[in-house]
Formats: sequence, C-alpha cells, structure tokens
Amino acid sequence: MRRWVLQEHVWTKVLDESGFTGIGVDTLPSPTDAPRSAATLLIRAVRRA
Repeated sequence: MRRWVLQEHVWTKVLDESGFTGIGVDTLPSPTDAPRSAATLLIRAVRRA
C-alpha cells in the first residue's frame, strides 16, 4: 500500500499554514520491525471559521 510517510512536524506545519487549529497528533508504533515499516500518525485538526 502506498502512503504518505511524512514526519509529524511537517503535517502540523502544513495544517497550520492551511488555516487549521487545535492540531493534535497521536503516534501508533509500527506492529513490526520490518525494514520499510512506519508508525501511523493519527492527526486531528479543526478548520478556522
């Protein structure tokens, strides 16, 4: 499966610059130690009115 693997600070910066507030991030560790595994970021934000 293809997916965006960007660091947390990149996502929060882009969301902030796009007018979102209340940005929060939870990181779920990868279930495996495979070479190409990555943690999953759960990101939540609210759009400014």
